[in-house]
Amino acid sequence: MKSKKKIILLSIVIFLSVLSSIGGFYGGKVYLSMAQAENNFYDSISDEKELYRQANSNQEIEGNSDKFKATLQEDSEGREEKSFTFLLVGNDSRYGEVSRSDTLMIGKYNYQKNKVLLISIPRDTYVNIPTKGNQKINHAYAYGGAALSSVTIENNFGVHLDKYASVNFQSFIQVVDAIGGIPMYVEKDMYKDGGGEYGIDLKQGQQILSGHDALAYSRFRSDSRGDFGRVERQQKVLAAIAEKMKDPSIISKMTDLIDIMGENVKTDLSMDAINSYLIDIAKRPNFKVEFDTVQGKGGRGSSGAYYLYVTDEEKQRIADKFNNF
Repeated sequence: MKSKKKIILLSIVIFLSVLSSIGGFYGGKVYLSMAQAENNFYDSISDEKELYRQANSNQEIEGNSDKFKATLQEDSEGREEKSFTFLLVGNDSRYGEVSRSDTLMIGKYNYQKNKVLLISIPRDTYVNIPTKGNQKINHAYAYGGAALSSVTIENNFGVHLDKYASVNFQSFIQVVDAIGGIPMYVEKDMYKDGGGEYGIDLKQGQQILSGHDALAYSRFRSDSRGDFGRVERQQKVLAAIAEKMKDPSIISKMTDLIDIMGENVKTDLSMDAINSYLIDIAKRPNFKVEFDTVQGKGGRGSSGAYYLYVTDEEKQRIADKFNNF
């Protein structure tokens, strides 16, 4: 059977947008649905992360400075109260197959600034994966899930990640359809015969995208911009969903959205932690999201595979921006 063409998942937009929206409409019925969903979505990876960190403790990563190494020893105690960092993973784990990550973002929630920073990491980025050697960064998820993905990013980009959330692509289509689609200006005609579920046929102009079309739009990369164009579209769709979730009519659909989350989301944020952040967001509605993307130069490796090579200077830029946000 033809490979499933792993889907772009828009940086756990379902997870962040749904949680952010609940903060504005918090109520007993919603809380009960979340409590029931927690049984499905809570999954700690702290032990696995520590094992990968220990396995990698004596391994030198090419290009990493002393500043990077020092960062890896940080924890959340030194940060501002209620601020935390996280990994966002989008994956397609249907049909019992081993899943690679198709969307990777690292994020930082700064309580004082009332902002979140989201940095996209293209899936072809060439990195050192602990215990596995130099490969594409999206292979880490297939080898060791969110735990190995987290440690790989920490080691290669000089950041510390406290939490994670991983979302299966099925929830993306369901969520967009549940909220009635999203408004989007499609910047050009987009067509690719992918056979129903994977195809795309969009015309330039303003329109309402269904879940299928929003997913197809976000994963399209059959143009000169490749993965960078796709990352920009991911971020546009993320912003559109977040804006749509502010509509007061969404409250009537909130329990359905939480049910979708419970079936498709894995995270090590506890119910109590989520509850606390929802209350904070509800009290301070002018919540902002800032985006960035890891930059690099594409090229072929010795095997002929395509990689995105990231310079030490770019790694340092990402480390500085993330750690100082």
